[in-house]
Amino acid sequence: MTKKTKTKGKQVTTRGISRGEAKALKESINILLYIITGIVVFMIISFAIAITTILSNNIRDKNLYLKYDSLYESYLEKNSNLENLIIEQQIQINDLENVLKNLKVNFPWLKITDF
Repeated sequence: MTKKTKTKGKQVTTRGISRGEAKALKESINILLYIITGIVVFMIISFAIAITTILSNNIRDKNLYLKYDSLYESYLEKNSNLENLIIEQQIQINDLENVLKNLKVNFPWLKITDF
């Protein structure tokens, strides 16, 4: 609690500050408060934008991962199908070679040449 006294026509508080000075000090404190509030709001908005950007990048990365994962799975499926076809053809070739060998053994008078 401050005690007001009069000296030379001005009211002075016990701390030695006149009303005009107190009003100016209050205005400058309010300006400082507005500046600090603006900085805090700016930081909150910047933080929200950064978080949104990070999350959207993660979503894009996940979408790309899923896209390339499905491409890779389809590639693996096609590759395994082709490998199975190649194996089946190799089995057929081996079977035909065995048939030729059996023909050579069973019918030696036939002129069977190797290819």
